[in-house]
Amino acid sequence: MRNGAEYTCEFLKERVETVFGYPGANVLPLYDAIAAARSPRLVLTRHEQGAVHAAVGGAKATGRTGVVIATSGPGATNLVTGIADAYLDSAPLLVLTGQAASSLIGRDAFQEADILGITMPVTKHSFLVRRPDELATALREAWELAGSGRRGPVLVDIATDVLRAPVFDDSGVDGVPRKSAPLEFSLAANIKAAADAIASSKRPLILAGGGALDAAGQLAAYARGAGIPVVSTMNGLGIASQDCRYLGMVGTHGADAANEAMLACDCLIAVGCRFSDRTLPDTYIMQNKKLVHADIDPAELLKNVRPGDVAQCVTIAVDARDFADALIARNIHPLSRDRSALKREAAAARALPSTDAERIADAVGRALEGGRACAVVTDVGNMQTAAAKFIKPHFPRGFITSGGLGAMGFGLPAAVGASYALEGSLPYGKILLLCGDGGFQMTLHELPSAKAAPLPIKIIISENASLGMVAALPHAESTAGAYALSGNPNFRMLAESYGIPCGEVRADDGESLDKAVSGLLASDGCAMLVVKTR
Repeated sequence: MRNGAEYTCEFLKERVETVFGYPGANVLPLYDAIAAARSPRLVLTRHEQGAVHAAVGGAKATGRTGVVIATSGPGATNLVTGIADAYLDSAPLLVLTGQAASSLIGRDAFQEADILGITMPVTKHSFLVRRPDELATALREAWELAGSGRRGPVLVDIATDVLRAPVFDDSGVDGVPRKSAPLEFSLAANIKAAADAIASSKRPLILAGGGALDAAGQLAAYARGAGIPVVSTMNGLGIASQDCRYLGMVGTHGADAANEAMLACDCLIAVGCRFSDRTLPDTYIMQNKKLVHADIDPAELLKNVRPGDVAQCVTIAVDARDFADALIARNIHPLSRDRSALKREAAAARALPSTDAERIADAVGRALEGGRACAVVTDVGNMQTAAAKFIKPHFPRGFITSGGLGAMGFGLPAAVGASYALEGSLPYGKILLLCGDGGFQMTLHELPSAKAAPLPIKIIISENASLGMVAALPHAESTAGAYALSGNPNFRMLAESYGIPCGEVRADDGESLDKAVSGLLASDGCAMLVVKTR
């Protein structure tokens, strides 16, 4: 009979190829079982935070559930930032943590922490497995919950004695899980109201959020046929890879053309977005507009934009693919529109770089045009927003970032996770990471993980010895010492100490920057480029 660790290993083996983690005493039986089975592939990162960001990076790159494994106490608490990131960006994630023996839970045992209580606000659901007969059901339900409905992180905390104890499951590893509560399906009831709102508009606009990524093809097809331009949130940037009139990202750090379109439109068709404060800094933008808001999570409808904020509001709790298919099937078109205006909008979307971060991103964007398939990963800050403006993703999940949480340090380990997740699916592919020197140093210990990753990871660091986005905030001058990064390492020597080749160039030398970026992308294996911006 299998013990709990062997059962868990078989459960994972049937569902994933790769898991990420860091071992410890209370979860060691599971690591031993995976090592003995040699499946799934276990990637040992250098820190639990790196492990969870890698699992989330892979989940964001594919839409499939990522898996991270850590031990109890500090191992589990080091996962919290990555769990919160997955929660805010709706990334499917299964978190497995070891826990103190069941007889010691609640007695302040060594390396015991109430990880369920700690993560309750940032998980879809959590399970504490204290008996062997609870394990199979907890794993099956956790897997179902993570990947269904509005996807997100689910945690299973397993007492270490359960991992060692015999586990009997008469349904087998692939037994049918209990289904989550069905989504209230409102498409049929509200699609006519949505159709009327769109058909009576003259300046409609589609806003694609992260929840629309899996419907990018259908949504773009509808936009083309109806002659409606498209904007996106940061998490919805993958829509840019489709053939549609895309004007850019909207919001605080968005493109001028996209924000102007938001202001000018008379009907906003928002799909898979929650209208965060970065996307919609002030609801005055919505005045005198009709809003058609489709989202798989009913809780997001009327949460940040209410009926009083708009002239007319139609909400539909529905999966983005079903919504896009309904728009196409019903051939819903707006009133006739001046086609020359669409051409002017597209031309206005072509911005010119004005900062060092934008010059770097622009050089990358031009180098990638017409090139091989490449997944772009960013850390948080000026390089993130610059990349969102100047780099067009190659595929719907080709722009991977920490959107809702804005977690510095996400970039490098997420690139590692994307490399494993996309292995074999991107012919001649590579992973490109753009980050600032601040975010990079938060997880630079994952450089050996990057070097070992299957798809080559190309790293570009913008070095200005400062937390650039913080420095640009109002009143930052009075706290200059709080954001200056004194004592930066020699990044070239650091990379080379891990066996990673690294070049250096200045951002204000345009010709050399273009050449260095092209050379980095054409190089073999993991490589790094440091761009001096000050």
